[in-house]
Amino acid sequence: MAGTPAPRIFLGVESASGREIYCNLFQSNGLHISDAESLGMSDLNAELHATLKSMMHAISAGSGQTDAGESLADLLGRIDALGVEMGDACPPMLQHYLSKRSYVKAIAFLEGRDETTQANC
Repeated sequence: MAGTPAPRIFLGVESASGREIYCNLFQSNGLHISDAESLGMSDLNAELHATLKSMMHAISAGSGQTDAGESLADLLGRIDALGVEMGDACPPMLQHYLSKRSYVKAIAFLEGRDETTQANC
């Protein structure tokens, strides 16, 4: 619909300026396995990525659940469980993003679009 702003999610507050930071949510129906394979993801990373994208889609759709009927609480539980299952194999920045529930940043990390090497918060 023309003129309707894209749904946004609050990411945090920039420490230096105090400015609130938001991210526009994308319209996506989630990740297909072929997409995960082309990104070179392990099975756990691919499942985490798909779950994160499903959650973002459910939020942007405003329904609070996926097309398959999973609630946001179900998705959050699965994200937490995957983070635990990854254990020490989980890269430190991804662990940081998951522990802080910075899911947009976690998606960017999994897609290779985040080159941050150390947390700055």
